[in-house]
Amino acid sequence: MTRTATALRPDLATAPRPSDADLPAEAERLAEAERLAEAERLGEVVRRVAADPQAWRPLVRLDGAERHWARLHHPDAPADVELFVVSWRTFERTDLHSHGGATAAFTVVEGVVHEVRVDERGRLMPRQFVPGIVATVAPDVIHDVRNERAVPAVTIHAYSPGLTGLRYYSWQDRQVRLERVVRTRRRA
Repeated sequence: MTRTATALRPDLATAPRPSDADLPAEAERLAEAERLAEAERLGEVVRRVAADPQAWRPLVRLDGAERHWARLHHPDAPADVELFVVSWRTFERTDLHSHGGATAAFTVVEGVVHEVRVDERGRLMPRQFVPGIVATVAPDVIHDVRNERAVPAVTIHAYSPGLTGLRYYSWQDRQVRLERVVRTRRRA
């Protein structure tokens, strides 16, 4: 008598093999699962770093003329993750941008910031972030981060792979248009 894999391992019978027609959809589901896992991983990194103010507080600069960002090296950050501390003066903002292929996560450690994302219908959708809340940003998401308050704010950002460039956009009448690409460094 020949035993089948199902008889030896009943758990194998629970996952049917996709047909050739299902392969593109299955590949997309797997890619989405990988994106979600990467975003969650980066979220955990910024949570751990935010909980260590001795690491990031010396990099905060609120005395300059504009927003300040500083590279942060932290023992809890995996080698493929790039960390930054961003100091937001009153009423500062980025322009609409995407991260050039990098997944991102950020959290507020002081103050309040607002994020605006462009949704699939071209609308600008705002969200508010207070200390302890983590935002994750997929590589293709177009967004803007702002300090709309009369007090400064500080955020911790993680990117993977590290930033190699930013794409900046304009928005008018629910239309997004690429305006410029800024290279930050070359991939190793």
